[in-house]
Amino acid sequence: MKYFKLTDLITQTTLMLTSLVLLCFDQAKENAFVLFYFILGGWQFLSFTIHQFATSESWYHRKHRLFYGKTIGLTFAGFIGLLLLTFFQVPFLFYYLWAALFITPLYALGYLIISYRELQTIQRKELIHLKN
Repeated sequence: MKYFKLTDLITQTTLMLTSLVLLCFDQAKENAFVLFYFILGGWQFLSFTIHQFATSESWYHRKHRLFYGKTIGLTFAGFIGLLLLTFFQVPFLFYYLWAALFITPLYALGYLIISYRELQTIQRKELIHLKN
């Protein structure tokens, strides 16, 4: 699991830095947008799903991971709720999507921090037998 966690962290960091470089130096900003929101977001969602449901090991940062999952779930539930309200001519969906455009990078950064801390914990646990 350590190598999966390391691969996950390296991939997240690479995608995040690549999208930042594209945002700064590429004239077509939609490349950075697609890379950051869809590819990095998809990777993190897949990683979260695998860690949440496929692994039976207990993680030390489970509280943070569960909080992240609840935050993603509430964000999605809010989107579905506002999507249903558009059938009743309530125009809040645009404002919600506009806010989500700026809030979701914080989600990506938060998940990167969770993954990094979990890898640090795994590496520290490997060296515990050397302690006197």
